[in-house]
Amino acid sequence: MAALTLKNADMAKVKKKLTPVQKRVKKVAKEERKRKYQWVFMNGKQVRIKRSPTVDGMTVEQFVEENADLIFLHQNELWELMPVEDALSGSEPSRNYKGSHPKEQPAAVAGRVSAALSDG
Repeated sequence: MAALTLKNADMAKVKKKLTPVQKRVKKVAKEERKRKYQWVFMNGKQVRIKRSPTVDGMTVEQFVEENADLIFLHQNELWELMPVEDALSGSEPSRNYKGSHPKEQPAAVAGRVSAALSDG
């Protein structure tokens, strides 16, 4: 009888199979983890860190650079992304704001912008 108990103790534990519902839940959880986190090496060890947020597959900073207008950049104080007109060249200033004429006074443009913002 003692031989039977030793044999049972040495046997490997039988792994229970997952049901189809449990498999699906496990797969969805794994895909979500892959989407939220990425694996990187830090100090010779592999660690999981959160992924940076993206918009249409681009980083948020790159998306803002490509799609933001001057009003958005001004409201969010993103001065480094605003185009700078070159005063030394002596050429006609570029038309940054849609619909503005380069010869218009800044006050007229500002009034039109504030009127458009109050309507919207």
